[in-house]
Amino acid sequence: MEEIINGRMYDTETAQNKGTWANTWNDNDYSQVIETLYQKKNGEYFLECIGGPNSTYGDYCRGQNWGRTFLKPISSDDAIQWAKSKLSTDEYEALLDKISEGSELKTMSVQLTTDDWNKLHQLAKDQKISVSELISKAIEKEYLK
Repeated sequence: MEEIINGRMYDTETAQNKGTWANTWNDNDYSQVIETLYQKKNGEYFLECIGGPNSTYGDYCRGQNWGRTFLKPISSDDAIQWAKSKLSTDEYEALLDKISEGSELKTMSVQLTTDDWNKLHQLAKDQKISVSELISKAIEKEYLK
């Protein structure tokens, strides 16, 4: 599933699944809720929210309740809280290690040429890491020796 939210693309096919929670695994239960936490290559998190017609995610339209599925961007802090309350201890600790390693994360904006942008993304893809991780590694290697 893919969706553009506030001008940003979120895609469950390209993001990494970090864990799934459900209030029940009975697909015949109309109150079923399934949430899956994903992390994009750039480090952003989002939830895929699936709900039956009688769930908290259900939608009322034309005199009838309907189930629905949607994507919901969340912050790193919200991802930690979600994982803490919804995932097993092992899944939570694995996720927390990846989020919490090192210093607090800060957001910045940069302008790059299209060529540099493409090179940066290709390097990150080749190394199977996010662009943020690639930039951090380059800074550490070159300037924080």
